[in-house]
Amino acid sequence: MTIENVNIGALGKAEYQATNRRVKGFSPLIVESALQYSEYVHAEVLPVFKGEARVADVDSVVGPTRIIDRTIVADDVLILGQELEDTGLKVEALVRLGDRWEGYSWAMLGRNFDGRTLSSETLNAIRDLAGKASQIQYQEPNPVPEGFKIDIVKEGSGLSEDDLDTLARIFDQSFDSYITELNNPEGVRKWEEDESTYPLVMRNPEGQIVVVTNGDLGEIIIKGRTFRFLEIGDSASNPAYRNMGLNRLLKRTLISRAKQLGFDSIHAETRAAWGAPNFGNAKNGMTFCGTLPMNCVISGAEDIPETQDSQLDEAHRKFGSLNVWSITPANPNWRNY
Repeated sequence: MTIENVNIGALGKAEYQATNRRVKGFSPLIVESALQYSEYVHAEVLPVFKGEARVADVDSVVGPTRIIDRTIVADDVLILGQELEDTGLKVEALVRLGDRWEGYSWAMLGRNFDGRTLSSETLNAIRDLAGKASQIQYQEPNPVPEGFKIDIVKEGSGLSEDDLDTLARIFDQSFDSYITELNNPEGVRKWEEDESTYPLVMRNPEGQIVVVTNGDLGEIIIKGRTFRFLEIGDSASNPAYRNMGLNRLLKRTLISRAKQLGFDSIHAETRAAWGAPNFGNAKNGMTFCGTLPMNCVISGAEDIPETQDSQLDEAHRKFGSLNVWSITPANPNWRNY
């Protein structure tokens, strides 16, 4: 069975996501040559983009302003250069795999269009932050504080009505805008019941949820080979508990569970303009793989004023960049889980 959701996007095809104003897909290829991938982009990705680009009846342009496609690629293939030059797509992140996928990587290629591009100053600041975080070595975390408890929601009793209210408040306090509607109890319930989510929460000694993180489950079969990945997202904390390292503990637990469940790749798409979660990923032994600029609807706390970049137009200030951090069998820290 192929599992996908709004965060993961289409698997095996390209698809338009209106909320994020992007065409997003996962190519059904194991890329062995740059020309092979270029032909796929021209045949399957660009037609979707061109078909969705249109002018609305109101005084605004609707349709995609970003393309992001993902593909499995042989490590000796350089999907840059002339073959893709006319598409404008560039590799934004590259995840080395290993084990069953030894000799292959997972490439994320993207292109942004006018109004959705950042200034060089902001991009350099984001890259500098990621560079500083990537210098941090794996660190064993502190134990779960006394009285606190990690609850793997779908392996437990689920969420109560009080839990739904609490999570809605936490998400509302954590984001000004977000890809998924999680600032109300109904949205949280729908999110929890989605078979493609794998949420974990941290409860304080009184049993109240104070931190949440989630893994989006993805599976795609390419030429008879199954690739299973878990994307860490939907992480948020009660502001009073943000300096306790609890989010990092939850993510570490999620990584461990995903490894036990047999996933080929685990990665986090983390706010690029906010330092704390990036440093937490590095401490958990994850590898920085690249930045997806202005990738989706996500805004909130920023150490780098990305959403205020003078080069962005107003329609794109609710979007944010994401840093990709991964841990796979190719990462030496895989053995720590």
